[in-house]
Amino acid sequence: VEDALRGRYYSEQRIKRAVAEDGVVVLYQPKIDARSGNLDSVEALVRLKGEDGSLVPPSEFIALAEETQLILPLGQVVFRQACLQSKHWRDAGRPVKVGINVSPVQFLEPDFWPDFLKIMEETGAQPADLEIEITESLLIDQSGVVSEKLAAIRAHGLSVAMDDFGTGYSSLAYLKYIPLDVLKIDGMFVRQMHRSAQDMALVETIVALANSFNLELVAECVETQQQVDVLVGLGCYL
Repeated sequence: VEDALRGRYYSEQRIKRAVAEDGVVVLYQPKIDARSGNLDSVEALVRLKGEDGSLVPPSEFIALAEETQLILPLGQVVFRQACLQSKHWRDAGRPVKVGINVSPVQFLEPDFWPDFLKIMEETGAQPADLEIEITESLLIDQSGVVSEKLAAIRAHGLSVAMDDFGTGYSSLAYLKYIPLDVLKIDGMFVRQMHRSAQDMALVETIVALANSFNLELVAECVETQQQVDVLVGLGCYL
């Protein structure tokens, strides 16, 4: 028990130091249009600088950050870095849409959207260059609140993506009234679709649903040309 508590304390302090001492690193994962091979957009991915100079992956700190509310100051740093990078790309004549993951803890905080607006204004980032990514877990018992906030975000010119689609709850019902622009097919299904008829059926269903609701599609964890060919054939190009 002592070791666990000591480890938790160390992890909390690592997050606090990263936020206070410029130890938060934002990387940008490209999304490629399979039809043209061109860059379509990027997703902001957060890392922490380790004491040895390595980058600490989110699997080692995000859950604790959410549990302790440290995700709020951490998220502010990520928002600002992503907005600054977006502004830099636009100023350089190469505007790229930047997707920013938002946890349920952040999203449900009353000041989340006002604070995000303030950061956009301070950095000069353009709403059309930004995309908010949420997960289905956010929608449990919060659909009314979430729907209103998402509508406000989209009205301001940002797009909204649902990450890891297909792994949450009552997905079909949510699509009827949650304002979205993009569905992201969970990489678990993409990786397994050639070995599992069930996963292939799920991918096909998600693609059909997205097309029916006029939503853009993004497939995660695409690693082989075979996967690309199948997804393009189904109508998923990113």
